[in-house]
Amino acid sequence: MKVDNRRLNCRKALLVIGLQILLFSSVVAQSGQSATEKHERLKVGLALGGGGARGISHIGVLRALEEHNIPIDCVVGTSMGSIIGGLYASGKTPDEIETIVGEMDWGFALSDGTQRRNKPIHVKEQQLRIAHAGKLGVGGEVLGLPLGALSGQNLNQVLSKINLENLAVRNFDNFPLPFRAVATDLATGEAYVISKGSISDAMRASMSVPGLFEPVVIDGKLLVDGGLANNVPANVARELCGDIVIAVSVGTELMGQDSMTSLLAITEQISSFLTWGNTARTIAALSADDLLIKPDLGEIGSASFSIGLEGVPLGYAAANTALAGWKNTQKMAALGNRHNRKQRVPAAPIVAFVQLENNSPLSDQLIRDRLSIAIGKPLDLTLLNEDINQLYGLGLFDAVDWDYTQTDAGETGIKIITFQNTAKKSYMQFGLQLEHDSNSDSNFTLSTAYIMSNINDRGGSLRLAGSLGENSGLSADMYQPLDYSGRYFFNPIVEYRKREVNIFDAEQKIGELELGSIGFYLGGGINFGNVGEMRFGYERARGRIGVLSGVFENAPKKFDLGELTFRTVYDNLDSYFFPRSGTRIVFGSRLAGQSLGSTDDYTQLAFSGIGARSWGKGTLAWRLHAGYTFDDAVPVERAFELGGLGQLSGLATNQLVGNHLGFASLSWYRYLAGIKQISAFGGVSLEAGNTWLYEKDIGFDDLIYSGSVFVGADTPIGPLSLGFGITDSGNSALYLYVGNPFDFTDGLLNPR
Repeated sequence: MKVDNRRLNCRKALLVIGLQILLFSSVVAQSGQSATEKHERLKVGLALGGGGARGISHIGVLRALEEHNIPIDCVVGTSMGSIIGGLYASGKTPDEIETIVGEMDWGFALSDGTQRRNKPIHVKEQQLRIAHAGKLGVGGEVLGLPLGALSGQNLNQVLSKINLENLAVRNFDNFPLPFRAVATDLATGEAYVISKGSISDAMRASMSVPGLFEPVVIDGKLLVDGGLANNVPANVARELCGDIVIAVSVGTELMGQDSMTSLLAITEQISSFLTWGNTARTIAALSADDLLIKPDLGEIGSASFSIGLEGVPLGYAAANTALAGWKNTQKMAALGNRHNRKQRVPAAPIVAFVQLENNSPLSDQLIRDRLSIAIGKPLDLTLLNEDINQLYGLGLFDAVDWDYTQTDAGETGIKIITFQNTAKKSYMQFGLQLEHDSNSDSNFTLSTAYIMSNINDRGGSLRLAGSLGENSGLSADMYQPLDYSGRYFFNPIVEYRKREVNIFDAEQKIGELELGSIGFYLGGGINFGNVGEMRFGYERARGRIGVLSGVFENAPKKFDLGELTFRTVYDNLDSYFFPRSGTRIVFGSRLAGQSLGSTDDYTQLAFSGIGARSWGKGTLAWRLHAGYTFDDAVPVERAFELGGLGQLSGLATNQLVGNHLGFASLSWYRYLAGIKQISAFGGVSLEAGNTWLYEKDIGFDDLIYSGSVFVGADTPIGPLSLGFGITDSGNSALYLYVGNPFDFTDGLLNPR
């Protein structure tokens, strides 16, 4: 059969053309469908509001949004909303954020200062000389009052830790989800949107509550809590990415008049005034397509960080309820959650160099000698925070911070930032010592000190101190490090002292002496990190002994002191007065002779040991004190003293006086309540000890045994103690102390 090739070729051509037309139509149809889909794929901006601890409920909201497959295209946060929102925008899941928030030490973050173990040994010793309530800066004619109760030093560390893998990202658009933090410009009162820089700095600025935290400087702006200007930043989310906005409001509602029953309630109401107005305007501006979520958080307040996680299920429930009634829930869910969990920020970069931004008069070398950052390796944040704690613990800086920095060549380094307010370079401290027991008179001493810090680039300081009361005096004390690392030091002191000493015969007070002296001390030595010191010194003084009451026919009227002294200390206690961990060991000696300028020849040795260990809220602590005088020859102004709460409770303060001393005690106390700056304790003690005039009398057969029950607190003005003590002979006393109750060895083992 013959086939017409021309006809066959024509059919093939028609078939190919038809297939091409069909394929083209399909492509056009698909393109049209994508365009339509793209047009329908509305972007969703998430705005997380501020509310302190109430903002932790945002985690539950995020969990519900993900379960409903609601797509999120950008995140904007204010205050606590900036923390939760920033973590979410960086790629963290709600479960991960809940773990991070649950592990945060809020007590540490919302406090100031550094732990005692991070302070140099000479700072620890000075703090035993005067209990104080912080620093009052003095600069020219201006008192250097702080810009906030807290500098934010500890908060910086916490935020840097939770954002470690995000700190190298300098543009917030480069996170898996674009992010913005909202703060308030303190100069204008307007909202300031932070879109670049350090995310931890952005979070801190957004939550810097005025009066509580000092403002944060970013881009030359003085920034505070964003809630003052825009507590629920829905408009910022809309401008950033949102055709539709999901806004979450967690602020406290205004209370009615019937609820104004306490100062705390009124304070909470005033705080709500500052944010409620702009929150109400934000809510009113939401469109019909937007979604508002307002969790009912009940009794969870803005400062209730200890129960903040209880708000997570409440936020989850509120979000589910709101989504169930939202007309766009199904439409949004059909688009799919576009949050790409695999798009995480890379790990911490390799540190190529260390740069200093030293805003203080101190030498750069002083700072570098205290840094241990490894070059050529990823950042070790734990080690870096230890370095920062050491620097801040010197007491020479108002703030120490760090940040990433990059060169034009793309190398990443660490920038250490130190700052000292010139108005607070010189500052004053105040102390109070109040003693009262039912066996003797009350003693009252008010102390003040004027400190000129950083008088040279090695961190030298000059301290002028005075006290008025039962223990009066004036002193000028210079502490001068001899090298930039602070290992070696020189410490000259000029001092006038006057104190009153009660003299007892057994349990009967027979009189009172007044000891006054004026002299100087030249000391120096070596520091062993923050835990140890060894010093040698020469002390020269001249004094008088006056009789205030009683008859002391053979008491000398004048005396001269000329002594070589040695003292070494190891101290890693977390607290001197109510320690919960650590040990303090002190050993000292004194050699006096006429060739050194002393009226009498004598040699003394003294030892003190303190230790504590805790289990939960309970602590077991011990104290051992011993003093020995060779040849039983020592003037009354150098005698050892014992008696008072915690050191033979039941006796009057320093009731026992002798050439030799032995004492031991065991205490158990329990943490009762408190905040970071004030911790209250209650406990009991068992004690044994005595003083002896002569070596031959030393023995266990005449030890005095006593016990006490007490409550006390570590506070910014020093330790407070209230207790009752009783001896084995039935002698008892009630005690009230404000200040140090453990001044037991007339200065031989006490800090100079």
